[in-house]
Amino acid sequence: MGKRKYLTKTECAERGWFNKVDLKQERLKPAPGQRPIESYWQGQGFVEVYDRAQCVAMRPYRKPTPKQMEALARGRDLLGTHECGNEGCTNRVATWEDQAICHPCVAADRARRNEAITGKAVILDTETTGLDEKGQVIEIAVVDWQGNVLINQRIRPTVPIDAGAQAVHGISATDLDDCPAWPDIAAQVREALEGRPVVIFNADYDTRMLMQTAKAYHDCNGGNAAYTQAVQWIVDLDAHCAMYMAAREYGATNKYGTISLANAVIQAGVEWQGEAHSALGDALTTLELVRAMVR
Repeated sequence: MGKRKYLTKTECAERGWFNKVDLKQERLKPAPGQRPIESYWQGQGFVEVYDRAQCVAMRPYRKPTPKQMEALARGRDLLGTHECGNEGCTNRVATWEDQAICHPCVAADRARRNEAITGKAVILDTETTGLDEKGQVIEIAVVDWQGNVLINQRIRPTVPIDAGAQAVHGISATDLDDCPAWPDIAAQVREALEGRPVVIFNADYDTRMLMQTAKAYHDCNGGNAAYTQAVQWIVDLDAHCAMYMAAREYGATNKYGTISLANAVIQAGVEWQGEAHSALGDALTTLELVRAMVR
């Protein structure tokens, strides 16, 4: 066998010769004009080494300036990452993962959610006269964590039902002629919700509709003080939005960063419960969805 004609990395190190990467670990670099003293074989090529005794110290580490940090952020964006959407988190998220927040934040959010939504939770859903600032609740359902129906009630509104809304839920004004008005059932609804975690698919929308419904009966009777008293318990509800939970769990499916109940059900692999676009059916389906997310 022929004599080996090249040095190894270990043999170079014994002589005080190091490559640039190893020198950098010691905050050293070759001096201006310093040439490699030797090279060693590594895998598929030779690596140049420098005499450590002739090297000079690198500049002390300095914290990046704001402009440098901005340039770094732009570079990361070009590499296909973006900053986690949770305030205060500086983790990077790969754009191809199609999510707004990083995996540690997802895990932390899930842990908080599981802790908050216990066996005491109730699920709420409503059907309404429409989507605008005059819309009111015309059907409300509340079920507990075991699936027991606490409330399943239609409500007579003070405004007409929009044709578009009626096309979705199929409830007409004549269907509500003999139904109670909101003041007749408000206390019952409050008793079912107050003091418990309330899970709602699109919580902002349903709580807004509850407040608008209450407002319809207090604008002309007692003024703003009466209205505030009538809706404060709704404002103070411990509400949890299943829509945003699902968007974080399975990924958003639209430009608003949310997901529909139908798409979330498919992603979770659960079955639809009852009649779609009925308050009770949607509440029971949301319950199955949330159960799947907190397992």
